[in-house]
Amino acid sequence: MADQSRPGESCGALTGMRVIDLTGRMGAYCGRLLANLGAEVILIEPPEGDSLRRQGPFKNEVPHPEGSLAFAAYHTNKRGICLDLESEPGRKALLELARHADVLIEDKPVGYLDRLGLGYQALQILNPRLVITSISGFGRSGPYRDFKAPNLITFAMGGLMSLCGHPERPPLVGPCDVAYHLGSVHAAFGTLVALYNRRESGHGGRVETSLQDVLVADPFLRMITRYGVNGEVPQRTGHSQPTTVAETYRCEDGYVRVFCNQPDHWKRLVQWLGNPAELLDPKFEDVPNRFPLRPLLDRFIEERT
Repeated sequence: MADQSRPGESCGALTGMRVIDLTGRMGAYCGRLLANLGAEVILIEPPEGDSLRRQGPFKNEVPHPEGSLAFAAYHTNKRGICLDLESEPGRKALLELARHADVLIEDKPVGYLDRLGLGYQALQILNPRLVITSISGFGRSGPYRDFKAPNLITFAMGGLMSLCGHPERPPLVGPCDVAYHLGSVHAAFGTLVALYNRRESGHGGRVETSLQDVLVADPFLRMITRYGVNGEVPQRTGHSQPTTVAETYRCEDGYVRVFCNQPDHWKRLVQWLGNPAELLDPKFEDVPNRFPLRPLLDRFIEERT
């Protein structure tokens, strides 16, 4: 597609391309990534507005559809339009947008767009060059395809929850909608690959992203590999991991978070603790070497805090 940027504007990898964004919270970050690469991303909101408009924090702590910082964060650099896809005019408007678009991303329940006549087959006939990226919790086929897929559930079903939390307590969900974010990143990568392939084939195609698959394949696959090589079954270790030493400790007036993973961090921490002899060996400047010190470190730090 020709470069449609104006003089003086920065040029991104997707400048000149149009993306129709039919996502909610699950896939919103995918659209933002494509917008950050220069695409013209048009967010399609339902008549009641995107659900993120009702989520805080809000500007000046006043709840308002135009004041949601969550909405602003996920939809930065996008344009927007309100369409009722349950109505005939709304569907016609979307089809007209799709006719001239390069990409359509969606995270609707499996079968929803097909029921409205807006599914993959219909859109491909309308615009063969259109790349259609679908994000779902458990894929478009299989026994879980119709399951609800909030971040909590997909994070658990992807296996990562077994590694989060303290070993003596139940597992926990990770912070910041990890499942949604990782799924959106992979969906964006897949979309870029499909656009690259279109340059040779002239045809768009479908990109499918399952949040459960992403969570298994992204970080958890390394755990599976370790089990296959040496039989190791990773356990929950609180906030600390083999690549860092971090924990939350009780203080006189609440709690403090200590995070230490760089050599200069370690030296300053040891100095702050009074240079105890047990921590002065230079080998402990290497993070993996000091990970077994966790119980000793906890005692020293808790006494200090």
